[in-house]
Amino acid sequence: GRPGIVGEARGRLVLGLFALFVVVSLLTRWLSLVVEVLDMDEAAHAVGSWVLLDGGRLYTDFVDNKPPLLYGYYALAQLLLGRGLLPVHAMTAIVTVPLVALAASAAFRHDRRGVAAGLLWLVYGASFLAHDMLAANAELVLLLPASWAIALVADEGRAVRWRPLLLAGLLLGLATLVKHQAAFWLPALGLAALGARPSKGGAGRAPRVLALGAGFALP
Repeated sequence: GRPGIVGEARGRLVLGLFALFVVVSLLTRWLSLVVEVLDMDEAAHAVGSWVLLDGGRLYTDFVDNKPPLLYGYYALAQLLLGRGLLPVHAMTAIVTVPLVALAASAAFRHDRRGVAAGLLWLVYGASFLAHDMLAANAELVLLLPASWAIALVADEGRAVRWRPLLLAGLLLGLATLVKHQAAFWLPALGLAALGARPSKGGAGRAPRVLALGAGFALP
């Protein structure tokens, strides 16, 4: 039927956009695939991930200054691709950065504004100081869950339903476990949920806030 055809076409569009974003990410971040240590901070994060991979405990066997999921991200990349920072850079350039661009596009339902937003993020995100912008630092990693939290409730139809709000809160909670400052995105999501006025349906304002807060608290 027609809904199936529309869904299939939309799926191809999303896959095509993701492929485009991967290509642009690699073009703008190729340096990170040949230079292993771009920033002193990511070298410290790598040491923390090695403690995890060797069975040690964060905040006990390693002097940490970041929440735990950043070290988990580094450890995951190395479990999949091998030890060192180049695997972390590769996962960041091929998966994380393109998915953030896709979230920017999804926030505008993948129309022209969305594609432009995704491409702008890819270019801007690699256009300042290399040791800041190309390194796999916490500020970059937290954008993966945080950007999708925004995309989930970017239109009023979803911003009044408790399930998307619960999931958005959960994603933002995960982002906060990468870097604490992600918590400051929560008021923006809360205001969006409170201010949404769909044409019909949706939960009341109190259930919206409770769903968002519960999702945030879960991680």
